[in-house]
Amino acid sequence: MKNLIEEIIGKDNRLPLIWIDETLVILIGHKEQDAIQDDVFEITERVQDKLTNTLSLIVSIGVSMPFKEIKEAKRAYREGMEALKHRMQLGKGVIVHFSTINSGKHSVIFDYPKRTEEELLVAIKLADEEKALEQLSIWMTKAFKNTQSPREYQVSMMRLLNNLLTLKQESGVSFQQIEVYHASLYEELLKLHMREEIEVWFKNRLILPLVKVFHDRRDSQFQNLSEKIIDLIQKNFDSEITLEECAAKLHYNANYLSSVFKQETNYTFSEYLAMYRFKIAKQWLVESSMTIKEIAEKLKYNNSQNFIRSFKKQEEMTPGQYREKYKKTS
Repeated sequence: MKNLIEEIIGKDNRLPLIWIDETLVILIGHKEQDAIQDDVFEITERVQDKLTNTLSLIVSIGVSMPFKEIKEAKRAYREGMEALKHRMQLGKGVIVHFSTINSGKHSVIFDYPKRTEEELLVAIKLADEEKALEQLSIWMTKAFKNTQSPREYQVSMMRLLNNLLTLKQESGVSFQQIEVYHASLYEELLKLHMREEIEVWFKNRLILPLVKVFHDRRDSQFQNLSEKIIDLIQKNFDSEITLEECAAKLHYNANYLSSVFKQETNYTFSEYLAMYRFKIAKQWLVESSMTIKEIAEKLKYNNSQNFIRSFKKQEEMTPGQYREKYKKTS
């Protein structure tokens, strides 16, 4: 398809053809403004005939208004796509000029701040309140940057509201959790007319409550993961247990588990394991008849001397002295 159209429109009169989603976009240049309409009509007719006869394809073509500066190509693309929407009414194989559906006036281009919205939603899910409020402020600035009618502003507000509620629903958050009971959020939002009060409404009505829910979930999840790691340590302290093995058993990334465990316990995995083994060593010294060498081997020390040295550093006495002192007391 692309090759056939390139044969029809010489490369001196166009930029390279590109695909955007499932639409082939053609940007044509012309020196004489008065002749543009006739030439475009002739080109689009030839394109349709060529694709039908060669590939048996029935295609529809949307044509934008002419423009003078390359930076307006974005507007032209949207006008062409808007014209193509009339296929629903006109049927297959149509050529629709945007000028015929918009009284010969250019479309008003409004860039919905989609990327900022995505960053806002991510910040909410990460329970990053500061980042979420920062992205909300940026979103408001971008949404109100262009002059629009009040109704067009409302469309943007409703779109953001819809996507926040979609996040709520897909994450299994109930209205009760964000303290929305019998009120209609849509009606509340439509009653607001000032940018500042709209931003405050989004902040207090949805964003902060959602951040709190995700924060509580994260803390609960972190605590649960830390408890599982501790349980694995306590059950496998006498083996060569590693953080990587724990991560594999819990189906998590080892670096992620490391940061979670440190955040919840204030110890690294290795520190906690060594601390727990030391606790067991003191227990065995008092309650069992195992030799110091046997205890060292069971607790995976390289040799008994390392165990004795480490024990003395912690307790300021050797394992033998500890056993003698506390076994008598016991």
